[in-house]
Amino acid sequence: MSSYQVDVSKKEWLFIIAIGTLFGYFFGIFTTYVLQAEVDFSVAFVGGVIGLCITVLAAGIIPILNSVVIPNKGFVLSHILGASFSFLSGFLGFLGGYTFLRICCDERIEFIKEPLIVAIAVGVLSYLFGVILYFFHFHKAKQQKLETVLAKERVNTLESQLNPHFVHNTLNVLAELVHYDAKRAEKGILLLSKLLRTIVDEKAEISVAKELQYIERYIEIVSLQHSDLIEVAIDAKQDLSVRIPKFSIQLLVENAIKYGFVAKKFTIEISVEKKADRVFVTVSNRGNEIKDLKFGVGLYNLQSRVQLLCKENTVAYRHENGKNSFIITLKEKS
Repeated sequence: MSSYQVDVSKKEWLFIIAIGTLFGYFFGIFTTYVLQAEVDFSVAFVGGVIGLCITVLAAGIIPILNSVVIPNKGFVLSHILGASFSFLSGFLGFLGGYTFLRICCDERIEFIKEPLIVAIAVGVLSYLFGVILYFFHFHKAKQQKLETVLAKERVNTLESQLNPHFVHNTLNVLAELVHYDAKRAEKGILLLSKLLRTIVDEKAEISVAKELQYIERYIEIVSLQHSDLIEVAIDAKQDLSVRIPKFSIQLLVENAIKYGFVAKKFTIEISVEKKADRVFVTVSNRGNEIKDLKFGVGLYNLQSRVQLLCKENTVAYRHENGKNSFIITLKEKS
């Protein structure tokens, strides 16, 4: 969107139309009370109808202005067009409401002696309202853009802390393997190289399906050190297109191996389940309950990254039926 465009949602337009109608209605009451020292509700009705016409016309004009007229126009021309359309919405909206009332209930608008002059005055007021609306949304858009940039920078910073962590741990595995099985170590280095090439090309936010592919390659590498005693059982038949920060599931799998593996067959279960507008990614393994769990750098960064995507996203721990489970809850974007 160009910085000269005013981005107003449908909900905001409904609010503006309601406010415009009420403003016209109460302005009519105020005017008659000041001029006649009594309230004339017929004038209030006229004000409400004209206020409705003006705001409805503005709701129709501004989207056209945004999508058809302003794009690719320069600074000066964009502002001239914006001012003209703001004036016309008030000017034509008043004349439209006046004409409608003239046809339907002529006696109620007899107090308007010079409709053209009043229409020009309303057009000027509409222009001033447009200026206020523009600056309000300009600063709102600027703030949202700043927040988006800061969020991306934080994601990149957190990811940069995780990347070396992942590579360091994997290299430690391969370094131990070199001493007693050079061929398996060589295979592991090639697998790591292939995995890193893929990871480097990906963005910070990827699909669950892509993350699960990383997990399978990661387990191949880790299994080289542990004589294929580690396996992953994936139950993910539901929505795998939902976005997730890179390394999210991998970090939980790594933690499960680090704290749960005891030199025997070890199975990590990963499930993806959708309920309403939430997707639950669960990583589980059999083991004793973790008492007084504290989030270290890895888990803290994971929680921060999923909440940067959406404040309602969470990372939680649960011990149930002899299993330790970490659950990432993701809210689908509308």
